[in-house]
Amino acid sequence: MAMSKRMYRSRGVALLMAVIFTSVVLALSLLIGNLAYKQAIISNTASGAVKAFYAADAALECVLYADQQQGLLDGTQGVSTTCGPVTMNILLVYNNLVHAGGVRIDVPAENNKTYCADVYYYKYDKPDEVSGNRAYLMSTGYDVPCAALDTASYYTSRGVEAIY
Repeated sequence: MAMSKRMYRSRGVALLMAVIFTSVVLALSLLIGNLAYKQAIISNTASGAVKAFYAADAALECVLYADQQQGLLDGTQGVSTTCGPVTMNILLVYNNLVHAGGVRIDVPAENNKTYCADVYYYKYDKPDEVSGNRAYLMSTGYDVPCAALDTASYYTSRGVEAIY
């Protein structure tokens, strides 16, 4: 029994349709997978940003407390103080009319985790003639502990500042 030419030609069309359909489904799957991956990265970055911001804010509040309530940023060398469960060893440099220094703090958080923060400050003996401000503090928080800051493959940082 011989096959007609028409029947013989239509046999390849089914295979072609199957390849095209599979290609479209594969392309859509890759697109959806890529979107899900990007959303996971954005979500992780947003979570890290919140942790970094709160670490920066908490460290800034500790240094503000050490200055305004305890007067520790007025030129004393090698100050150590506590802020809640955190012990701060504040590095101070006194140069003419400027007290400058910094501190790196492991800020405690939920689930026994800690996040790192660096606080740098400049405090003048006299208020600025233009603004009347005497001090500038800049706090940068990170979403990793201080011990992991140098070895982390990536981290998120956020900063806050205070001028008074």
